[in-house]
Amino acid sequence: VPGYVLDGDEFVPTTSEVPLVNGNWPYQTRRLLEKGMGYRRFVDWAEERDVGVYVPYAFSELVHDKYDTYKLVRAHHETLHPYCERYRHSHRQLERFTESSPLTFIKPCAGSKGDRIVTLRRDRNGLLVTHYEAGRQQRFAAKTLGQASQFIGRLTKNKATYVIEHGIDTLPYGHCVFDIRVVMVHD
Repeated sequence: VPGYVLDGDEFVPTTSEVPLVNGNWPYQTRRLLEKGMGYRRFVDWAEERDVGVYVPYAFSELVHDKYDTYKLVRAHHETLHPYCERYRHSHRQLERFTESSPLTFIKPCAGSKGDRIVTLRRDRNGLLVTHYEAGRQQRFAAKTLGQASQFIGRLTKNKATYVIEHGIDTLPYGHCVFDIRVVMVHD
């Protein structure tokens, strides 16, 4: 598979064999199953390639919802996940989050590969609202929380359920941000 390794502070393109611990449960496994691969065929595919750990479908379902995942992770220790709750499209809820953190995320409960995420960054000039969709960013500078709330309302009016959480700054590379997700399975 193609990928990158970090050499000092540079990302160097490389290729590698599929790792023995493999699984992207909220997206790729689900897409394979939705496209008709079937779970039994997926298990056979993993075993044929000596992929030692893959994500059981029941676990995939457990972590499908960001709020359920938040509760599961926070149950182990409250510092393992930024504070999160269901988004109620409430001005008061937005106010509470923006006053308690310089960065707030509003994102769909179901995985969206970065689409339909809204960030609010508070600075001395007001709030900067950024909406991410299909690899593009739409920005809106709001002088008041009311303006930001109206803009966010238009962005989140679809039928999807959202969560709101205290934001964390992610690592930039080039003009893109990314995160590194590590899953440790105790067997």
